[in-house]
Amino acid sequence: EPRYFGSYGNCYKFNSEFRNRKLRFSSNPGRRDAFKLELFVGEPNEFDFLKSHGSIIYIHDRKIQPITEIDGIMLETGYEHWIIIKRIIHKKKSKPYSDCVENLTSIDSYNSEIYKQTLKLAKNYNKKYCTQLCLQLYTIKSCNCSSENIPGSRLSEKVCSTLQDLECMYNSY
Repeated sequence: EPRYFGSYGNCYKFNSEFRNRKLRFSSNPGRRDAFKLELFVGEPNEFDFLKSHGSIIYIHDRKIQPITEIDGIMLETGYEHWIIIKRIIHKKKSKPYSDCVENLTSIDSYNSEIYKQTLKLAKNYNKKYCTQLCLQLYTIKSCNCSSENIPGSRLSEKVCSTLQDLECMYNSY
């Protein structure tokens, strides 16, 4: 599933059920059953305006959109990288045992505009996504523009791109 980000260039998503493709699973540890990926990122040239060369990889639940500024693992060109992950799922009990909301996919589960906007943008609640969206809304309110790499960039018609915009955005953090 190809996608383009102004800050990073071309992005591709693997194993996303794009066009009804069947998801691939591996439950065996070790190199033999590991997911292997070889990338050619091209050679840097004098007209390349990117800050650095290499790749950024995101490993995430397919139901949650990664946040480009936070979730990525940077990979340098010319080296072999091994990334080992283990998935652990924590589920907390809802009320009366805690203050947790039982259904995090329903827009009516929690009375908060940020919560509702998080669900509209991300389809599932995610605390990190909600925090970044809150920061994005504050940036829009303070600077009249939004960061293209934080959720909710489409909430503002203007992306922070001028030096004055970027200075305002970084000062608002």
